[in-house]
Amino acid sequence: SPEPAPEDAALAAAKDAAALKRTLLEQARARGETPKPVEIERALGKVLAEREIRTALADLRAAGAKVDYRACDVRDGEAFSTLINQIYADHGRIDAVLHGAGVIEDKLLVDKTPESFARVFGTKIDSSITLARALKPESLKLLVFFTSVAGRYGNKGQSDYAAANEAVNRLAWQLSRDWSDTRVMAMNWGPWDAGM
Repeated sequence: SPEPAPEDAALAAAKDAAALKRTLLEQARARGETPKPVEIERALGKVLAEREIRTALADLRAAGAKVDYRACDVRDGEAFSTLINQIYADHGRIDAVLHGAGVIEDKLLVDKTPESFARVFGTKIDSSITLARALKPESLKLLVFFTSVAGRYGNKGQSDYAAANEAVNRLAWQLSRDWSDTRVMAMNWGPWDAGM
């Protein structure tokens, strides 16, 4: 995700989900559109995600951190490797990496397209493999993969997500054995209150 621009004043005034939905609907109608409920939900999700990014960045800056925000599609191994190499070139080292990439597209396996499976599986595992190849363990202190208990226990409609998480768990286990000077772990989260 690119770093979000400042929030539209009308949206910023809407503090809860219901008010945001009303404002989004009013804005769409003002543009002559008649959005479907799913489109309003999608727009709401985007607004809330951008708010979360803005808040996190503001909190980091307020705590005195220097924030260097760079956007990259981690599914593109070449672009992601280039970004990692650029960070090494700019800063000399990387001390810690928190890997939270993931998407869900829940459907029963019989209803899932190969493209959907590849998107869900690849977002998590391909980006993890890129990290394993591009990071320099001789200077790296910490690598944390945010995975899910779905990898261990499964979850209806999440065969792709479960497989990806367990593959990342296994990669973390192997890296922790291979990179003796780096703390490598996978944190298996339980269900999220608000979803990914």
